[in-house]
Amino acid sequence: FLKKLHFLGNMKTELITGEIEDVKDKIILLPIYEEDLQGIVKNPKSDFERLVKDVVSDAGFKAEHKQFLFVNTNLKTKRVLLVGMGKKNEINHEKIRAVFGNAVKKFKSERVTSFTAMLPEANLSQQEVLAASIEGIELGEYVFDKYKTEKNGAVRIEKYSIIAKGKNPDDALTNTKNSLAIAVMVTLA
Repeated sequence: FLKKLHFLGNMKTELITGEIEDVKDKIILLPIYEEDLQGIVKNPKSDFERLVKDVVSDAGFKAEHKQFLFVNTNLKTKRVLLVGMGKKNEINHEKIRAVFGNAVKKFKSERVTSFTAMLPEANLSQQEVLAASIEGIELGEYVFDKYKTEKNGAVRIEKYSIIAKGKNPDDALTNTKNSLAIAVMVTLA
């Protein structure tokens, strides 16, 4: 793994390169398109894909946009959250942001405080996908409770890592600093 650390707001943000099999965290967020899931179900190529094939057929998971499915694995990370991205040709910045924001809310409801996310492949640049993912994560974590007399003690995400493609995470960070800043400014407003 190659790591690049960033600290912003209350969460520790980490951009890493590597493979899903190498990740050791509480849970992995794995976005998946309908077409890719169909390929896995028809022809699984790894132990993990065979596991996914068995679980999704029983659960009725089709990878529709914002559909979720928790999978227990035999990887270093014992749980994976499969998140449906819908159809690959319909993906855009807003759909990626919504998927990641909803996944964070799902994690919080499950009391997850740390996760690693794979970036989905898309018809956008890696920088755009990373920016949309970070915006979704940061905004999904946001809770406006400034004027509440009783804070409900909601779980907060303490750390998240994003696995970027390529050898150098700096390449993917080029346009994402603005996304982090925008998301943090929204949470401070």
